[in-house]
Amino acid sequence: MVNNDDAFNSSDLEFEAPPEPGAKYGMKSIQSMLKSTFEDRVTSKKEVPGLQSFQSILYGNAAEKVCTPISEVDKQHESIVAVTDHPLSDSVETVPSGDDIVRFFTTITSHMTSMIGHVPRYDTQIRYLNLLIPKLVFEYPEINLSPHECLRISICLKSLLQDGKLTNDPQREAQWVGISLVKRMIVAVAEEAIESRTRSWDVTITKILSIILLGALGARCGDLTLSTGYKNVEYLQWKHIQIKLRPGTEHKLTMRITLRYQKEEKNDPSSNRVVDIDELDLAQDNALCPVKWLLIHALRHGLVQSQSFEDLVYRASRRLDGTVVWTYPEYPVLTSLRKGGVFLQLSKPALSDQLRNTVKYAGLVAGLLALITPHDLRRGCFQDMVRTATGPATSLTDVADIMGHSRSTLQEGTSKKYTNGFQDPRTLEKRIRGATETPGAFDLMTTDIAFKRRRISTEEVITMCESRGLDSRKESERRKVRSQIREQDILKWMEAREDDTIDDAHSQAEQGIVSRPALLSLPANVRNNREDQDENTRNNDGLEDMIDPELTAEDEGDYNHSIVYYFALSNHFYSPGISLNKVSNELVTDLEAALSQNTNLELNENLHAALYPLSESAFEDSSIIPWESDGVQFITFFAEINIVRNARLDRVAAARWADEAKRLANVSTGNSRNLPTPYHYSCTNKKFGCQYHGQSQQDTQKHSKYCKITSEEAANQKYSEKPFKCSSEGCNNILLKVTISTLLMPGTRTYQVGDPGHVLKQAVRKGVKFFVNPGGSLDTY
Repeated sequence: MVNNDDAFNSSDLEFEAPPEPGAKYGMKSIQSMLKSTFEDRVTSKKEVPGLQSFQSILYGNAAEKVCTPISEVDKQHESIVAVTDHPLSDSVETVPSGDDIVRFFTTITSHMTSMIGHVPRYDTQIRYLNLLIPKLVFEYPEINLSPHECLRISICLKSLLQDGKLTNDPQREAQWVGISLVKRMIVAVAEEAIESRTRSWDVTITKILSIILLGALGARCGDLTLSTGYKNVEYLQWKHIQIKLRPGTEHKLTMRITLRYQKEEKNDPSSNRVVDIDELDLAQDNALCPVKWLLIHALRHGLVQSQSFEDLVYRASRRLDGTVVWTYPEYPVLTSLRKGGVFLQLSKPALSDQLRNTVKYAGLVAGLLALITPHDLRRGCFQDMVRTATGPATSLTDVADIMGHSRSTLQEGTSKKYTNGFQDPRTLEKRIRGATETPGAFDLMTTDIAFKRRRISTEEVITMCESRGLDSRKESERRKVRSQIREQDILKWMEAREDDTIDDAHSQAEQGIVSRPALLSLPANVRNNREDQDENTRNNDGLEDMIDPELTAEDEGDYNHSIVYYFALSNHFYSPGISLNKVSNELVTDLEAALSQNTNLELNENLHAALYPLSESAFEDSSIIPWESDGVQFITFFAEINIVRNARLDRVAAARWADEAKRLANVSTGNSRNLPTPYHYSCTNKKFGCQYHGQSQQDTQKHSKYCKITSEEAANQKYSEKPFKCSSEGCNNILLKVTISTLLMPGTRTYQVGDPGHVLKQAVRKGVKFFVNPGGSLDTY
């Protein structure tokens, strides 16, 4: 047997390595990349120069605690580059050194001011420094700050603090706005909308919704709205809210809100905060129920398929899960206001500044003697939780102890995740019950004399511009000065209220100095045409006397002028059982014909005023909002109310209000909202019993100038007069039957004794009350 050992070489043998576990993992994506090599190379090459030092990407949650993607650190970096390129450095391309940073802070602090106009805060500069250093490392790879240089920078900032160029004083005094003050703000905003004749109830309800969400959730502005620097969907959307029927009830609801974009957690869905809130059952808590306000907003804007609360509950009850379905789940809950403050931009989210302005405004009209910020509502929420001892932190601590979790595990949020985000849906109700009615000695001061914005004249703005060396021809400068004047007015109001005594407050209220005007008498809104509504069953009670006292003057004047004033301001235009639409259409036709043939401006205005009471539904005293009514009635009231002030429609014939195209262009309408109707103004002598209402402010002021009802005795004497019997010689007429179309013919007419027009003129001067017959004629009341 031949020995072939000498011819064998082990190197000739090759063994394949066994396949590695997971060797084919990612093969699909690798093959995809190999197919698009050229495109990927171009894309990646574009990406490298475009890298930016976004804090949320580079430093994670730690940076998000202090800034958003476009943040203060970017401003500081641009500033230090400008300072370095300035005479502080010999070369524009020099990498900033420790001395450059010292010189930067020494220079920049003398050019900065805080929010309240003082020197910058020390801790703010420390925060800037902690973010600026990594930014410089990212921009300048060659930079290398030694421990010596870092210590010099720290000593520099300490020296600036000691020299008074920096301060540790707070920018503003923190306030605690608890749930009781939140209710005060909501009520004040709604009542101010009535008393100051809001241009849009949609805007008013959006403001109230903003306040109640901040107060009920204890959320930050950025948790609900789009913060500066974000451009995507980092805001509360309708799909983040679930509203369901509460088990065991017919129409009581419960809600779950998921806050997906909280501070530090905008890119971490696993850390979402979930809040459960039951619909508040007690009528006294209606104003504080976020469930009700969310549904009111949704009903008004078609964000649900229903146009009434009853139908909404019925649709939810027909679903197995009992859920209210949103028609536009991607829309923001808090929407942006269009310029002019009449319409909402439903698909555009509100910015944080909008919430800050809303809270500030609500605090002023509520009489809070401090400029309130949204974070004050968050502080108040925490304070309420401590008072009621129902906060989730207490229960989580107990759970962590029982389950053996360490304090660090509790602080990291692991214990909270173990509880599956347990929430007590009655927490808000417990906060309300635990709130104290009587404020503490050191709580935020309030006053019943709310702040009233005054009209700032153009002359005042120009004068201040000139005194400050500003160009009054620039709109931006005028706007800045006007804002400063407003801030001064607010501070003066606060100082005056803090010095008030109890006697002063009572005397000012009695003299009518309180900023809130007397509640106006509002026309009942004409409801949408629905199958279950009979136009002949509306209540026409409560019509008040509208006779202009100027007609009772002794001078004869022009007949047409007096008679038109009578129609504009007389009482009881509708008799029971008459179709308001029928009477309205007939009289509108007559009055429009008279307007088209007359060139007298004052007469036209009076005719226009006459047209409004005839083209609207009856008056009723709707100035008292049903705050403590049944929940269904409360929701229905705010979902339907649509009494608005609109100059483009108020100064023209009332037929414009009935023109759908003009309404859509000028006022909000549709969905659960009633057809829009205008406000009416009350006489300043209403407190004595004057029952006059005017369509326009000018008419009301003119009436008040001549109004003779300056005491209760005068009111009793006027409204107790008997029906008029003409005492003119040769005239025995008692009952008047004169058609409106005949009386309102343009031109001057002379009425002889015995003529119905003569009797009507005398009756108007004596204050006779009339009502309109179906044919458009007048009868004594």
